[in-house]
Amino acid sequence: MVDGYLALYPSTHTSLRIFAEKLPDYLAANTPFSDYPILADIAKFERLLLSTFDASDKTLLNVSELESIEPQQWPTLLLKLHPSVQLVVFNTMAVESWQAIKQKQTPPEPRVSEPRFWVVARDAQRRTQYLSVDAQEYRLLSLLKQNTPFAQLCQSCLNELPGEKIAGFLITKINQWLERGWLISE
Repeated sequence: MVDGYLALYPSTHTSLRIFAEKLPDYLAANTPFSDYPILADIAKFERLLLSTFDASDKTLLNVSELESIEPQQWPTLLLKLHPSVQLVVFNTMAVESWQAIKQKQTPPEPRVSEPRFWVVARDAQRRTQYLSVDAQEYRLLSLLKQNTPFAQLCQSCLNELPGEKIAGFLITKINQWLERGWLISE
């Protein structure tokens, strides 16, 4: 693996941290590693942990700031994710396997699975964390990354929730994201 990676991506950096950036791509595209998609996914997960750790600091949004927003401003409100928030989907048990290996346990079988949605981010205490989320929350967070206004976040939930429950649902999610340290002040 090292010889093949070096041949395709010769070192141009003195840091191994930067040098290994393309390792997930290498593992996904080159046999025999590409025969085991979980290898590229684990490498990608480890890269996300590093980029989350290295992300810049920003002032976290707090509840009083949200409460001070005038009702007429909510439809166009843009909630911003902290730079450390990384979103990823794996079709393998990559994170579960990584966790098992780290805890010196037997990992699950490296099979292809249903899509698994993950958020890798620093929490409010600046600790790197990772959390499994459902497809709906992943979609909402993806929309935040795309600078989607609050009104469009609400519209995006119309196929999943009755209209009268959407605002309450989103407020609950926003409060969870605030507690996790995922939202920043402008």
